[in-house]
Amino acid sequence: MIRCASSERTEPIRLSKLLSKAAGVSRREAERWIVQGDVTLFGQVVRLPQQLITEEIAPGQLQAHGKPVLLRDNNNTTNNNTRVILVHKMAGELVADSDPQGRPCVMHRLKRLLGSKQHFKAVGRLDMMTEGLLILTNDGMYAREMEMSNLHRTYRVRVHGRVSIPYLQRQLQYHGLYRPMKVALASAPLRGRKRNEKSANTWLEITCSEGKNRQVRKVLEQFGLTVTRLIRVGFGDFHLHNIPAGSTLEVPMKPIEQQKRQGSLVVRKKAAPPPPNDVSPVEWVFPETSR
Repeated sequence: MIRCASSERTEPIRLSKLLSKAAGVSRREAERWIVQGDVTLFGQVVRLPQQLITEEIAPGQLQAHGKPVLLRDNNNTTNNNTRVILVHKMAGELVADSDPQGRPCVMHRLKRLLGSKQHFKAVGRLDMMTEGLLILTNDGMYAREMEMSNLHRTYRVRVHGRVSIPYLQRQLQYHGLYRPMKVALASAPLRGRKRNEKSANTWLEITCSEGKNRQVRKVLEQFGLTVTRLIRVGFGDFHLHNIPAGSTLEVPMKPIEQQKRQGSLVVRKKAAPPPPNDVSPVEWVFPETSR
């Protein structure tokens, strides 16, 4: 059974959009289902992806591939069948099912590991040369809510050149195109390597609360820093940890509202402490003048 968002809404919604969210597939794939006649509404085959649905859809009235599309309770943003799989994406892979140029695709590779019976959707995307944590789920609505949330995305970044952390932090707090970000030197060397003080490269740890296209690379390029390696190590309360490159790990689903690593990354200055209560005003004592 496919679960989708509740249709209790005043504005109409396109049928293809409803199926896309329910099955966790792309809008194009949902449109293909409809055009091929794999979708029925009130027992009738529908072939118009742009058909609007304005009335409440009861369980069983909308079906895809002969399976009912179940409505989700508005008070429950996830269902008990939601699966979450953490993937250690390798550099050089595309986050796609296929590529006309024949480049390696992580979704195609994972289908052989996870099986093709259930469709998994990637939560956001990583560009081709970015590696690290990629989250997959079979719940399209959960994936969308994760993407649109202000969950923290943490990256390990290797840049060529020296950098002033205080200066860079000030700039990232007031950047005009993106929400405030945090930056620090990598707290620990990767894979047990010691940091070489004479090295021309610097490892940084950058945390964002949004996931715009090539955000980390574009920001650092503005300050003359060339990114030579980019690894996502955290997304909300999900972490890469020691998952080997190319491997997967299934973990329990965690509702977005229960995840701790989210919210604004504004660095607030500490206020000066108030004066002690036992301090009395200064009383000036002048020496007596001689008469």
